[in-house]
Amino acid sequence: MHARFKDLTLDDEGLHTPDGLMRLSEITAAEFARSTVREPGTSPAETSVPGVVGGAVIGGVVAGAAGAVAGGLIGSTIETETGGEDPYERTTSGRIAFATADATYSADIPVFDVEAAEAFVGKVRAAAPQLAG
Repeated sequence: MHARFKDLTLDDEGLHTPDGLMRLSEITAAEFARSTVREPGTSPAETSVPGVVGGAVIGGVVAGAAGAVAGGLIGSTIETETGGEDPYERTTSGRIAFATADATYSADIPVFDVEAAEAFVGKVRAAAPQLAG
């Protein structure tokens, strides 16, 4: 297996970040969060519990209790309900985060790289035995 995204490389050894190597067997989290802006005419309908929990876990690993709260808020995804017109939610950016017991790596992702970043995180999740599933 071999995949690249910006300055990250995934291979049989693990995930190579600018901060060093995260061995696949040690990766405890691989997350992607998408930031969106809701255009007029849409309203919140439902919050995704897995998104909140996943965001809280990454936030807690990265920045303790305050990070868990912020991560839970960022990790929540809101669906829209239609009100006669098609709702419009626009992606503005993204964020990737990877963690082991000893290290974390996260990076902001510009809007034009969001799809590739999300796919890369999926590859890391598939390669890390404890996250695959």
